[in-house]
Amino acid sequence: MNIDYIDPDDLIGAVRYKSKWSIFACTLAEWILDYATYDPGFDSSKSSVEFRNNLLRVDETNAVYFLEAIQEYELTISNIEELFQKDGANNWPLTIVINFDQKEYINGFSEISIHKYIPDSWNGFEGDPLNFLPSYIRQLWDPSIPYSITRDRKAFLAECERLIESLEGLDAYRDPSEPRHVKTDRANRMIREYFDTVPILPLSRCPFCGHINTFSIDTVGLDGLWWTFPSRRLGLEEYDLCPHFLNLLGAVKLRYPVHKSSLQVKSGPEVPFVVPELIHHETFKAVVSQISIGDNIAYPIFYYSQLRPTLTLEYSTATEKSYCVVCFPNSSDQESLEMPTSWGQNFYEWIDENNKRQTSDGYLFDEDCDFEIASWVEVGKLLWIQPEDKSLTLHSTSDDCPYLELPGIRHFQRIENGAVRYYQNHDAWYSLDGETWMTDEEYRRIKRARRAQQNKS
Repeated sequence: MNIDYIDPDDLIGAVRYKSKWSIFACTLAEWILDYATYDPGFDSSKSSVEFRNNLLRVDETNAVYFLEAIQEYELTISNIEELFQKDGANNWPLTIVINFDQKEYINGFSEISIHKYIPDSWNGFEGDPLNFLPSYIRQLWDPSIPYSITRDRKAFLAECERLIESLEGLDAYRDPSEPRHVKTDRANRMIREYFDTVPILPLSRCPFCGHINTFSIDTVGLDGLWWTFPSRRLGLEEYDLCPHFLNLLGAVKLRYPVHKSSLQVKSGPEVPFVVPELIHHETFKAVVSQISIGDNIAYPIFYYSQLRPTLTLEYSTATEKSYCVVCFPNSSDQESLEMPTSWGQNFYEWIDENNKRQTSDGYLFDEDCDFEIASWVEVGKLLWIQPEDKSLTLHSTSDDCPYLELPGIRHFQRIENGAVRYYQNHDAWYSLDGETWMTDEEYRRIKRARRAQQNKS
């Protein structure tokens, strides 16, 4: 946008839609979501200029058309810096935040209570809009902000790790000048900022309906919170997934040395695989593709089902774990299956029949997998996409399949503190030389002892 076209009375605001932040310079009227209530006498048919694509009421259902209406007023970071250089930052405060994803409206324009003219079920309030923005936007107005994911990823992630460990009681960080609730708020803001920068990418194509399915993934490196803190990933409802999608598994061919972080990364094995218990079922198919995660090569493996199964959450008193049980009531194969944990996570996530997010515990071990995938390709159960094929064309023959007999470790791996461990079964972790490292119970005991020692200090 040419900043010479900006009117001195325009207000600068930020909009979040589908995890993407944008900044605009618009008139006061254009920032009022429920303009019909704000000005009941307004008649768009009598106006010589079309007002906001004739959208008198804006909410999350027509946000895309609202953004189209104000697109010509969008400001780039260069535009903002140019404005500040010309007039000073104080003359161009960020006044409004509209968060369509969270259904929030923050009003920093104290002269008029425009935050009251919002859709039903939204939250509107007065406040400092900068407090509701990721730091890479906030620092344009406040250069004192110390950490930014876009300015210094390594320092930003190190601070996130420190905050997470501190809040979990796993480090010696005790700063009485920063109360726990302040630290929690700062951690949540930094985590949210990180995930705002993680792209949602087209990764797979459904073998049943042909739909291109998207998923968020950090392609910069395995040091990101997508890998180290997966519980805060976007929910499935944020992605463009077809009804046949069931689960995302994956593998990563590691390049050494690996990053150093006390937060675990469960990257999977180094070569593609299938889970026979799932894929042998008559309604299941899987699709493998290839992407780059920094210097590492990753293999997303999407699982699809032609028939929509019934997913039931069950709990085992013996293991004190919950499980997602998969049943196919309309199939000739009535076998019930247990859904494994998803790629890089400690749980499996799905949307139930009431459109509510559900999660369950789960496991996936070497013994559950088949790394000899050629036979599954030949019988049409595993399809593949050529690396770097943006069209995501599906292939179903083993001829020229680039995923067969790849070199790499065929064990599930965990990266922690710059070391790579792998496990073969439910009982123990092993180092890469085959020696036992520690059992799960030993690992939990060490964590408990470490926490108790830090609480004494």
